[in-house]
Amino acid sequence: GWQALPTEAAIGPYAEIQVPPGLSPVLDVGGVTVRMKPRTHAIFKLDSLQKPRIELLSGSIVIRSADDTAQIGIAAGGLNGIILSGLLGRVAIDVSKTPDDILAARQTRQSQVARLCALEKPVEWKQTQSGGLPVARPLRGIPEAFKLEPKEILEWSETSPLEASRRTMDSLPMWTESSRALSRLD
Repeated sequence: GWQALPTEAAIGPYAEIQVPPGLSPVLDVGGVTVRMKPRTHAIFKLDSLQKPRIELLSGSIVIRSADDTAQIGIAAGGLNGIILSGLLGRVAIDVSKTPDDILAARQTRQSQVARLCALEKPVEWKQTQSGGLPVARPLRGIPEAFKLEPKEILEWSETSPLEASRRTMDSLPMWTESSRALSRLD
């Protein structure tokens, strides 16, 4: 069954968290601060190498660390890898359905899309298997390891599951912004 996660609670080596509407919890995962947006569903666990890993099932998170040597594994859709450096700046990760419009979804099949965006500083990304081990066959369209520049988005789509792409944005999409915390009055 599901349980409420009280403020200041410690999560164990495996925790599945669903964020209800209106809340935006902040967690510390292996020295990395994770802000989850409302309606986000994620699993926090240790990978096969006993390193912290976030498996984002749906929704958006924004991560950062005060330690530039901090590393964290990410599994989001078909994007599986590890952030090796660059967490002094914020990194946003999103898993959603496209098209997100319900009327447009009736016309065509929805597919899952995963995106990772460096917001302030370059981020060093390395592809891995979903459990953290080295990747046997990297996704086409991107190198196995590379630097993601600020405002550059790494994107994977379920419509082409064996490839990923990178693109630079002029302005940041809505899912990259941290949601504001609710005041006691709200």
